[in-house]
Amino acid sequence: MKTVRSVRRQVVLLVIAIVVSVTFFAFLAREVQANDLTIGNIEYKITAFNICNTIEDGDSVKVVSGGGNVIEAMEIAACIRKKDVIIEVERAFSAATFIVLASKKVCFSPLTPIGFHSPHRYSEKGLMVMTGINELRDYSRFVGHRMKGWGYTDLEIYTIIGITLITPSNDMLILPYPYIQTLLGDRFIGECK
Repeated sequence: MKTVRSVRRQVVLLVIAIVVSVTFFAFLAREVQANDLTIGNIEYKITAFNICNTIEDGDSVKVVSGGGNVIEAMEIAACIRKKDVIIEVERAFSAATFIVLASKKVCFSPLTPIGFHSPHRYSEKGLMVMTGINELRDYSRFVGHRMKGWGYTDLEIYTIIGITLITPSNDMLILPYPYIQTLLGDRFIGECK
C-alpha cells in the first residue's frame, strides 16, 4: 500500500516531467533565427539541411564542433559559400575544419583550437576503424577537389591533406594560430566581437 509521502513524491515527479516536456516542446517549436545557430556535432543528412535552410546573408554562425560526418560538413561548407555569412569559431575539430576552410569570412581568437586528424569510420559494434588505402585516396581526391574550388593553392591543399593523413584518427593536430591566419588569407577577418 502506498503511503501519502510516496504518492506526493509521484505527483511532484509527474509535475516536473510535465513542465520539462512542455518547455522542451516549446523550445522545438520556436522560430529559429540563423544568428542563433551553433554548429555542434555534424550529423549525416541532418545538420546541413537545418543550417542551409536557415542561414541568410548577413548572419553569423557559431562553430563549436568536435566534428562528425565529412560529407555533411562539405554540404554545410557549400551552402555557407553561397551566402554572405560570418563563421565565428570557438572550436573546430575534424570535419568541422572544412567549414572554417570554406568560409568567405571567418573569425576566431588566438586560443581557438582548429584541428585535424585522419579520417575513420565506425563498425557496426561502434568501434573506430581506420580507413583503407582506397578510402584515403578517395578522401584526398574529394577534399582536394573541394579546396581547389575554394581557391586554395596546390601547396595549401597538399599541406592540409598531409597534416590530416599523418595525424592518427584517435589524436588531433591543432594548427597554430599564425598558420591558420596565413592559410585563410583575407578570409580571416580577425577576432570575433
